[in-house]
Amino acid sequence: MRQLAIVPVVLLVACGEDGGSSPPVDAKTIDARLIDAPAVDAPPDGPPIDSPPPTVFAVACTGTPPIVTAPGVFDPMTTTISVGDMVRFNLSATPNHNVVPDTTLPTDTGLQVPLGGDVCLQFTVAGTFNFKCGPHSFKGSVTVQ
Repeated sequence: MRQLAIVPVVLLVACGEDGGSSPPVDAKTIDARLIDAPAVDAPPDGPPIDSPPPTVFAVACTGTPPIVTAPGVFDPMTTTISVGDMVRFNLSATPNHNVVPDTTLPTDTGLQVPLGGDVCLQFTVAGTFNFKCGPHSFKGSVTVQ
């Protein structure tokens, strides 16, 4: 009967200079070689990645603020108010519409109304704030003076 001898194998790995001329590899070099994709400034329907804190806030509806509805488009499509005023977004009659920031134009991350929501939003700084319906992409804006 024959017996087989098992011989352990040892691998040696050398550290240090290999005598070659290749530059040292650091994390930036590795990342540059592995990732070859265009930069993205914003998620598809979200706020820009480096966006400032919101200046539009959901508040309790009081008084008689301008009302925006969405029977198929925002009505009215543009609304003008003063700093500190609010706009009521009443989408309760159309539960398949919402309000999200239109990140292709100047806007604010606080412009959020859920599908079919009825929400008052207060605008605390001057500017034009652009929004859209998430599912349908029709657009509107609020100008704050």
